[in-house]
Amino acid sequence: MPKLKSTRQLNRQLCVETRASNLLLNDAVKESSYNINYDGKFLHCNKSQRFHVQSHIKINCGEDNSNNVRNVLPVVEPIDRNTFANSYVLDNISVDYSENSDNCSNNGVTNNNPVHLKLSNWALTDNISHSSFYRLLNILRTEKDPSQFKTLPKDPRTLLHTPTNVKPRNLDPGVFYYFGIEKSLNTMFQQNNYNITENDVFELAVNIDGLPLSNSSASNLWPILAQVKSLQPIENIVFMVAVFHGKEKPTNVNEYLTDFVNEIIILSNQGICIREKYYKFKLSMLICDAPAKSYVLCIKNHTGYSSCTKCTAEGDFINNVLCFSDIENLKSRSDCDFRRQSDEAHHIGTTILTKIPNFNMVSDVPIDYMHLLCLGVMKRLLVNKRYGWVFGKQPYKLPYRDVQLVSNTLVQLNKFVPSEFCNRRTRPIEECKRYKATEFRLLLLYTGPLVFKKYLKPRYYHNFLILHVASLIMCSENFHKSADMLTYAKQLMIYFVKKISEDYGYDFISYNVHNLLHLADDVVRFGNLHRFSSFPFENYMQLLKKLVRKSEKPLQQIINRVFEFSYIQQTPKHISHIASNEHYEGNLPENCRPPQYKTVKTIKYTLKTNLKDCYVQLFNDDIVKINNFAYCGDELNIIGKTFLEKSNFFTIPCNSSLLGIFCLDLEKLSHVGNWKLTDIKHKLIFVPFENNLAVVYPLLH
Repeated sequence: MPKLKSTRQLNRQLCVETRASNLLLNDAVKESSYNINYDGKFLHCNKSQRFHVQSHIKINCGEDNSNNVRNVLPVVEPIDRNTFANSYVLDNISVDYSENSDNCSNNGVTNNNPVHLKLSNWALTDNISHSSFYRLLNILRTEKDPSQFKTLPKDPRTLLHTPTNVKPRNLDPGVFYYFGIEKSLNTMFQQNNYNITENDVFELAVNIDGLPLSNSSASNLWPILAQVKSLQPIENIVFMVAVFHGKEKPTNVNEYLTDFVNEIIILSNQGICIREKYYKFKLSMLICDAPAKSYVLCIKNHTGYSSCTKCTAEGDFINNVLCFSDIENLKSRSDCDFRRQSDEAHHIGTTILTKIPNFNMVSDVPIDYMHLLCLGVMKRLLVNKRYGWVFGKQPYKLPYRDVQLVSNTLVQLNKFVPSEFCNRRTRPIEECKRYKATEFRLLLLYTGPLVFKKYLKPRYYHNFLILHVASLIMCSENFHKSADMLTYAKQLMIYFVKKISEDYGYDFISYNVHNLLHLADDVVRFGNLHRFSSFPFENYMQLLKKLVRKSEKPLQQIINRVFEFSYIQQTPKHISHIASNEHYEGNLPENCRPPQYKTVKTIKYTLKTNLKDCYVQLFNDDIVKINNFAYCGDELNIIGKTFLEKSNFFTIPCNSSLLGIFCLDLEKLSHVGNWKLTDIKHKLIFVPFENNLAVVYPLLH
């Protein structure tokens, strides 16, 4: 016999479904001894027995319901789970929203409209989220020709172009499917009108990494992902080249990479054919974290003595930690040495990647700053059991009271974190063991110097500022093009590693800390740190996990979803800006006119009139707080005030103004002015400081 739902489960489901339904029923409700009380948040019923709804419920949300006993369910009978699922949602449940309710509306919803009823029942039975239901209703409401609905197929697989002949092949210890580089790119260009010229070169950035599908099983994916970094229209689009699924990673890495390497060789020699024209092709970089890099290159893991991929420095075990005490005069590895395996202690096998033409096995495998700096060095500074500022020991650990104050400051900064951080709320510093890479990045590049200023000892704080400044230079779109600034950044990294060995000891210089010495060389070769980071690939892999809807045949599910997505046309990115949230509240300068807006989205950033997205720096270095958006002539302008006084936030190791970082006096503002969107140089991150002061940082990603 099926297991019955508990009263609490039924209460919860009743609450969700009655509040979600927009059907208005005016049928009379008969009295019964089984009462349901509505207190504005939950429905409560007696616990005499499980029940089956057989009539209508009417709930008035517009009155004070705290002490009122609501109408009753007249007839109840014990039911099982299946009966409840199949019949309960078909009963008519209505919510009568009053005119005074701000969040409730029943305009146009009637009990005699079968379409409304069918849509509501579908949404409730299939547990459709409000956001998904909202998008569907928008499609239905905005369709001008309702006859188009009759052309829809019965089977969603027809509409989505779901493939029917997908056949992954076995690859020990799982299954493998190869999509192909040229095939994937051709599909992308067929569905979207991207512009390319005859002289364009397809420079491919590839990422290989493992992805556990769940915390409760060994099931994991090993996808091969790629981006074309050299073509502006598609440089931010990640696509799948191949994917493996199994309980472990592929036993033979060369067999796993064979299809990929063979196609790379053909494309490198013959060019890639897009829209029946051939273009030059090159594998420009292979982006991996340390374990994946060790796996695909067949070299020692990051815990090995000769594990550094950039130099021949050998590690030593100090206090049970593999450390690299050599800081200067390091001998660099070369592509020739790698292929010859001159350093036998560095290799554990021969990788098939050496067959790829014009690919440097050392220089073209950059260090990923997401894992190195964010999840590596920053996490080590906070979490290390001996040296960590939060979880370490004295004299490095901050007092408990200071940790609490840092946490309070971070939480208060939530309302100032820009939209570009995907609305990820800053968490207390005590939770840093569970921080994501974006949270460590926020600390490293923006908020760290401010929140730690009062609490770290001066020598530790100044050392952190050195890491902070060097990272800012290498992340900047402007400074990475300056040879002098990159030389300065490399010198800062060397100084940071030296000082940290003096302050913390040589056993702090782990594999990640050591590789800070090589990071600037990769910036010289590839551009700023964001150009060769794992962030876009990690974001894509999180989407892959959501494509798996059940535990059976996860690889086939992912393959089907990838093919379905390939038929969707991408949103064009050539539009300079999109204005939204029109309003009529602002006071406009004389030379400006309506319409007015609260939000403007450009290709690079989102600007709003709220606290977190309203600060920008102009090309004349003025800093503006945006209060409104309106038109001046035929061109959209920002309307706001400039800050009249700005100063350096720090002077060690250099003046912060050199990096575009300023301390602002919030009380000294200009009169209202207006500027073109093209006058904006940077969007800024605004961080309140003290005594009517605030610090602004240029947004770097």
